Amino acid sequence: MKNHEIHFDISNFSIDSFFSLQSLNTGGPIDLDKQCGVLGDNGYQCMRAITCKIHPVTSKRNVIGRSQTFDALVLQYTQKNMKHRGKVFFYSPLYCHC
Repeated sequence: MKNHEIHFDISNFSIDSFFSLQSLNTGGPIDLDKQCGVLGDNGYQCMRAITCKIHPVTSKRNVIGRSQTFDALVLQYTQKNMKHRGKVFFYSPLYCHC
């Protein structure tokens, strides 16, 4: 396994660059049932949650390798997270909050 290093100029550091570096997949394992998985311009898959607001739903639906449909996985992910927060969630496939 290669050791990847990320170098950037600290003078141009912004909060946006911080969050983009956090979601950069450097070749580690990715769980497509819980993570976005859309292939980025850098050639790596997005490691944000499956409810990622950066990539459109159509791109997330086209990711190959998920165990179920994207909508079913989002429903499971959202219900699990809402249960932890003590909220009730109603899902409609016609209007997706993803």
